[in-house]
Amino acid sequence: MSINLDAQQLAPGDRVRLFEVDCTAFDGPELYFHNHLVPHTADELAAAAGDDSKLPAKSIWWQGKEYKAWPTHIEGLEMTSDGSAPTPTLAVGNIDGTITALCLVYQNLAQAPQEHFIMSPEDYAQAEDSGTLVAIVHGHPDATTMPSPVDLAQCDRSQLPWVIVSWPEGDVRTLMPQQGVKPLLARPFVHGIWDCYAIVRDWSQLERNIQLPNFARADDWWNRGENLYMTHYREAGFTPVTDDIAPGDVIIMQVRASEPNYAGVYVGNGEMLRHMYGQLSQKVPYGGYWLDRTIIRLRYTGGNNDASH
Repeated sequence: MSINLDAQQLAPGDRVRLFEVDCTAFDGPELYFHNHLVPHTADELAAAAGDDSKLPAKSIWWQGKEYKAWPTHIEGLEMTSDGSAPTPTLAVGNIDGTITALCLVYQNLAQAPQEHFIMSPEDYAQAEDSGTLVAIVHGHPDATTMPSPVDLAQCDRSQLPWVIVSWPEGDVRTLMPQQGVKPLLARPFVHGIWDCYAIVRDWSQLERNIQLPNFARADDWWNRGENLYMTHYREAGFTPVTDDIAPGDVIIMQVRASEPNYAGVYVGNGEMLRHMYGQLSQKVPYGGYWLDRTIIRLRYTGGNNDASH
């Protein structure tokens, strides 16, 4: 997305947005920056004599801190109608290689390691090349060793033991992968592992012995125009139907998005099994809100297009 420079031009009375990125949780620096065009004075323009290289972007000083000018874009600050907290995304220009240097030096790439961590792919590959991986060890700073939903999901996904160490207490817990499919009801939400498509896949496996493909899906795909459900449903063996709803029908819905982004399974008795973002999986009555947001209803035919319509 391009940034309208006119909109970023500061004028008296304008609101100024300053950014602070705190990397001290993993022994990194604190970064201060802004994304405004601060006008140069007449004297500065005269001294430059038309040489733009002598007119660098100007910093903003506030409460004794210097906020440097960096190309920046932030979105996702809007409050949602369901009361959930916003999840903003910040993109920052890699001025003079600063961001690259941070990624190289601080190889735990998570922004908040107290809540989660992301291992450097290069380090993980190097460990695999060095021998057989026997476990993944990580710490819970200022917390117990109780595994989070993400810990449970990633342990299952890796099929390796996960060792959790509390700090500074030093308690240790070993978490083993769970065999089989996670129970369909009351499972926590972890996108890409336990989400609305996973509930469709797992129900199909448990109830119909159907193995559906596990398509790759990065979080927030519905806001990037990827349209994954509509793109892949035929490849997965489904056919659109319009006859009476039947157990096993997959309901594709559009919920607070510009494209179909949500799926559930009709399980009979007027109920749909679904897994909403940030909630536990559950059965809900199918009708009203969900019916109004239904885009298409699908039935598994294994690729045959002769389902009843």
